Amino acid sequence: MIDLYFDERPKSRREDLYDRERELEEMLASIESRKPLIVLKGIRRLGKTSLLQVALSEAKVPT
Repeated sequence: MIDLYFDERPKSRREDLYDRERELEEMLASIESRKPLIVLKGIRRLGKTSLLQVALSEAKVPT
């Protein structure tokens, strides 16, 4: 069995994200200010789903 340094599954906790503090804070600010549209885009396997899951778990709004 090969040990992986990084788990390939999407993350759901802030401490599991790597180097995404600025993006997470921007997304949380957008969610909290009730922006009508937030676009999350990027190339494949960049961590978009993880960023979204962490932001939604930390947001103080119902989802």
